[in-house]
Amino acid sequence: EAAIVRSVVALGRKVLAILRHHQVVAVETIGQPLNPQTSDVVGTEVRDKVPEGTVLRETQIGYMWPQGLLRRAQVVISARPRTPEEASASEVAGSDDGSDVTIDQLMADASGEQEQTLRDGGRDQESER
Repeated sequence: EAAIVRSVVALGRKVLAILRHHQVVAVETIGQPLNPQTSDVVGTEVRDKVPEGTVLRETQIGYMWPQGLLRRAQVVISARPRTPEEASASEVAGSDDGSDVTIDQLMADASGEQEQTLRDGGRDQESER
């Protein structure tokens, strides 16, 4: 077992050296405001002491290199707590008029639009360079 562990560690070091050689770096997201050009939101958490839209953690690290973005980061961002007035207003209003759309619903809609753009052959600014 020790020999296998040493081999895996050695392989990991070689991969990191290759990435460094090609100037591949992780996208810095944690503690930063959400950057929709480099990150996809996969969840939210209510935090009252953190500004809304701040990245709390990554579920998948994103990577960049000199030619542009290699992989988008998948992140969880902060959401503000709902006030009692907002909570009671959304209960009274119901969801018939769509006014009580949650951030999770908005993220799902945006994700669907992004997937449709990719299926339609759409390009982003980075890929057109």
